Amino acid sequence: MGGTLPKAALLLLCFFSLAIVACSQEPFGDPDRAGSPHAPRGTLAGEAGDLTVSGESPRQLTIEGARLQTGEEGVRIIVVVGHGGYFPECVLLEAVRGTESLWPQAGATEMAQVDESYVVVFREDPHPVGKVADPRNTPYSVLCVAESTTRAVEAHVEGTPRASRK
Repeated sequence: MGGTLPKAALLLLCFFSLAIVACSQEPFGDPDRAGSPHAPRGTLAGEAGDLTVSGESPRQLTIEGARLQTGEEGVRIIVVVGHGGYFPECVLLEAVRGTESLWPQAGATEMAQVDESYVVVFREDPHPVGKVADPRNTPYSVLCVAESTTRAVEAHVEGTPRASRK
Protein backbone atom coordinates (compact mmCIF):
# COMPACT_ATOMS: atom_id res chain seq x y z
CA MET A 1 0.00 0.00 0.00
CA GLY A 2 2.96 2.34 0.64
CA GLY A 3 3.65 2.92 -3.07
CA THR A 4 0.08 3.06 -4.36
CA LEU A 5 -1.04 6.28 -2.62
CA PRO A 6 1.93 8.44 -3.75
CA LYS A 7 1.56 7.15 -7.32
CA ALA A 8 -2.17 7.88 -7.27
CA ALA A 9 -1.59 11.38 -5.85
CA LEU A 10 1.02 12.13 -8.51
CA LEU A 11 -1.27 10.83 -11.26
CA LEU A 12 -4.14 12.94 -9.88
CA LEU A 13 -1.97 16.08 -9.85
CA CYS A 14 -0.84 15.44 -13.43
CA PHE A 15 -4.45 14.89 -14.50
CA PHE A 16 -5.62 18.18 -13.02
CA SER A 17 -2.65 20.10 -14.40
CA LEU A 18 -3.45 18.82 -17.89
CA ALA A 19 -7.18 19.37 -17.42
CA ILE A 20 -6.69 23.00 -16.45
CA VAL A 21 -4.56 23.64 -19.54
CA ALA A 22 -6.77 21.60 -21.87
CA CYS A 23 -10.05 23.21 -20.80
CA SER A 24 -9.16 26.60 -22.24
CA GLN A 25 -9.45 26.82 -26.03
CA GLU A 26 -8.52 30.49 -26.15
CA PRO A 27 -4.91 31.72 -26.19
CA PHE A 28 -3.57 32.86 -22.81
CA GLY A 29 -4.63 36.40 -21.97
CA ASP A 30 -7.55 36.46 -24.41
CA PRO A 31 -11.01 36.88 -22.93
CA ASP A 32 -12.75 33.65 -22.11
CA ARG A 33 -16.42 32.87 -22.68
CA ALA A 34 -17.38 35.17 -19.81
CA GLY A 35 -15.83 38.09 -21.66
CA SER A 36 -13.04 38.83 -19.18
CA PRO A 37 -9.59 37.27 -18.87
CA HIS A 38 -9.20 34.68 -16.13
CA ALA A 39 -12.77 35.08 -14.88
CA PRO A 40 -13.21 32.98 -11.73
CA ARG A 41 -15.77 30.24 -11.49
CA GLY A 42 -18.20 29.35 -8.71
CA THR A 43 -21.32 30.63 -7.09
CA LEU A 44 -21.23 32.70 -3.95
CA ALA A 45 -22.39 30.73 -0.94
CA GLY A 46 -26.01 31.40 -0.16
CA GLU A 47 -26.97 32.05 -3.76
CA ALA A 48 -28.96 29.45 -5.65
CA GLY A 49 -27.51 28.30 -8.92
CA ASP A 50 -25.20 26.01 -10.81
CA LEU A 51 -21.47 26.29 -11.10
CA THR A 52 -21.33 29.46 -13.18
CA VAL A 53 -18.89 32.13 -14.24
CA SER A 54 -19.09 35.21 -12.06
CA GLY A 55 -17.89 38.76 -12.57
CA GLU A 56 -15.72 38.86 -9.44
CA SER A 57 -12.06 39.80 -9.25
CA PRO A 58 -9.68 36.96 -10.21
CA ARG A 59 -8.00 37.20 -6.78
CA GLN A 60 -11.06 35.78 -5.04
CA LEU A 61 -11.59 32.25 -3.79
CA THR A 62 -13.33 30.16 -6.50
CA ILE A 63 -14.40 26.59 -7.06
CA GLU A 64 -13.13 25.65 -10.51
CA GLY A 65 -14.73 22.21 -10.46
CA ALA A 66 -16.15 19.51 -8.18
CA ARG A 67 -16.79 15.95 -9.38
CA LEU A 68 -17.75 12.55 -8.00
CA GLN A 69 -15.42 9.83 -9.29
CA THR A 70 -15.53 6.07 -8.93
CA GLY A 71 -12.67 3.72 -9.69
CA GLU A 72 -10.40 0.99 -8.44
CA GLU A 73 -9.48 3.03 -5.37
CA GLY A 74 -13.12 3.54 -4.42
CA VAL A 75 -15.48 6.48 -4.53
CA ARG A 76 -14.14 9.99 -4.04
CA ILE A 77 -15.08 13.59 -4.63
CA ILE A 78 -12.39 15.78 -6.18
CA VAL A 79 -12.57 19.57 -5.91
CA VAL A 80 -10.33 22.14 -7.61
CA VAL A 81 -10.22 25.44 -5.73
CA GLY A 82 -8.71 28.66 -7.07
CA HIS A 83 -7.49 30.24 -3.86
CA GLY A 84 -6.55 33.81 -4.78
CA GLY A 85 -3.73 33.72 -2.21
CA TYR A 86 -5.85 32.22 0.59
CA PHE A 87 -5.71 28.71 2.04
CA PRO A 88 -9.18 27.15 1.55
CA GLU A 89 -11.08 25.07 4.09
CA CYS A 90 -13.63 22.88 2.29
CA VAL A 91 -16.50 20.69 3.52
CA LEU A 92 -19.02 18.50 1.74
CA LEU A 93 -22.68 19.32 2.20
CA GLU A 94 -25.77 17.22 1.64
CA ALA A 95 -27.45 19.74 -0.62
CA VAL A 96 -31.05 18.92 0.32
CA ARG A 97 -30.51 19.24 4.08
CA GLY A 98 -27.75 21.84 3.87
CA THR A 99 -25.74 20.03 6.53
CA GLU A 100 -22.14 18.84 6.57
CA SER A 101 -21.91 15.31 5.24
CA LEU A 102 -20.59 12.37 7.24
CA TRP A 103 -19.73 10.57 3.96
CA PRO A 104 -16.01 11.45 3.76
CA GLN A 105 -13.61 9.49 5.90
CA ALA A 106 -12.55 11.59 8.90
CA GLY A 107 -8.92 12.66 8.68
CA ALA A 108 -8.45 11.23 5.17
CA THR A 109 -9.10 14.36 3.12
CA GLU A 110 -6.10 15.15 0.94
CA MET A 111 -5.08 18.56 -0.37
CA ALA A 112 -2.30 19.53 -2.79
CA GLN A 113 -1.39 22.87 -4.34
CA VAL A 114 -1.06 22.96 -8.13
CA ASP A 115 0.01 26.40 -9.39
CA GLU A 116 -2.76 28.84 -8.44
CA SER A 117 -5.18 26.12 -7.32
CA TYR A 118 -5.64 23.53 -4.60
CA VAL A 119 -6.90 20.03 -5.35
CA VAL A 120 -8.98 18.60 -2.49
CA VAL A 121 -9.85 14.89 -2.44
CA PHE A 122 -12.59 13.54 -0.16
CA ARG A 123 -12.62 9.74 0.17
CA GLU A 124 -15.59 7.61 1.13
CA ASP A 125 -15.54 6.33 4.71
CA PRO A 126 -15.63 2.52 4.44
CA HIS A 127 -17.03 2.26 7.99
CA PRO A 128 -19.24 5.29 8.61
CA VAL A 129 -20.78 5.96 11.99
CA GLY A 130 -24.54 5.96 11.48
CA LYS A 131 -26.51 6.36 8.27
CA VAL A 132 -24.72 8.32 5.55
CA ALA A 133 -26.27 9.67 2.34
CA ASP A 134 -24.73 8.08 -0.77
CA PRO A 135 -23.54 10.81 -3.19
CA ARG A 136 -24.49 8.63 -6.15
CA ASN A 137 -28.14 9.00 -5.07
CA THR A 138 -28.13 12.24 -3.06
CA PRO A 139 -27.37 15.81 -4.20
CA TYR A 140 -24.06 17.05 -2.80
CA SER A 141 -22.32 20.40 -2.88
CA VAL A 142 -18.97 21.62 -1.62
CA LEU A 143 -18.48 24.75 0.48
CA CYS A 144 -15.04 26.36 0.65
CA VAL A 145 -14.06 29.23 2.93
CA ALA A 146 -10.88 31.26 2.57
CA GLU A 147 -8.86 30.94 5.77
CA SER A 148 -8.89 34.07 7.97
CA THR A 149 -11.70 35.66 5.92
CA THR A 150 -15.47 35.46 5.65
CA ARG A 151 -15.26 34.78 1.90
CA ALA A 152 -17.03 31.54 0.94
CA VAL A 153 -18.09 29.83 -2.29
CA GLU A 154 -20.34 26.83 -2.87
CA ALA A 155 -20.80 24.62 -5.94
CA HIS A 156 -22.73 21.49 -6.94
CA VAL A 157 -20.69 18.27 -7.10
CA GLU A 158 -21.01 16.98 -10.67
CA GLY A 159 -21.95 13.30 -10.82
CA THR A 160 -24.43 13.67 -7.95
CA PRO A 161 -28.10 14.36 -8.60
CA ARG A 162 -29.20 17.98 -8.76
CA ALA A 163 -31.21 19.28 -5.83
CA SER A 164 -34.78 20.05 -6.83
CA ARG A 165 -35.51 23.75 -6.64
CA LYS A 166 -38.63 24.74 -4.81
